Amino acid sequence: MPNAFHGINTMSSALRAFQTQLDVTGNNIANAETVGYTRRSVSLNQAPGISVSLGKSVVMGSGVDVAAVSRVRDMFLTARRSETESKLGRGQESLIGLNGIQTAIGEPSDDGISAAYDAFNNAWSALSASPGSVSAKSDVQLAGGRLATKVSSLAQSLQSQKADNAANTKEILGRIDAAAGRIAELNTKIAEATAQGGTPNELMDERDSVVEELSG
Repeated sequence: MPNAFHGINTMSSALRAFQTQLDVTGNNIANAETVGYTRRSVSLNQAPGISVSLGKSVVMGSGVDVAAVSRVRDMFLTARRSETESKLGRGQESLIGLNGIQTAIGEPSDDGISAAYDAFNNAWSALSASPGSVSAKSDVQLAGGRLATKVSSLAQSLQSQKADNAANTKEILGRIDAAAGRIAELNTKIAEATAQGGTPNELMDERDSVVEELSG
């Protein structure tokens, strides 16, 4: 005969499972706007049956067990998203660099290097046509000075941008190193918790957030 409390224990397991589902649902709702939070799901397993004697050996169910509280996350979509964000980040950095070069060159413009170069060539053409002209010689000197100033200014601007890019690259590498270190630390903690039979969802959420930040 089954134990007199068998039915009560079976119902208790159902109540515990239901309460866990309510708790997890409440936690999902509470963290609906939390950045980096991944929705949780409760996995249930049939509890091991017990063998009873009712004239013959019969295995009776013992209710339900909570197998795990796991994260609901599509790893394929997550990987694609990280890849896309990484490409977008590189594209934005390249665009910023190209815009800086374009700004430094200042083209197209009526006051850029091209205009100064054309003026210099025109001045030389005028001097070639009138080699003895004092004003033509003066125009060549003035146009040459303006062109030299433009080239020098461009060189300084590009050098300044190069320094800015180097500083920005150093900062990015610093963030990458810090993120990689944090990911390694989290991986260790996750492995330890998993080895002890735990499900470190919060640690995995944090790791995903660091990876996404790194991808961006």
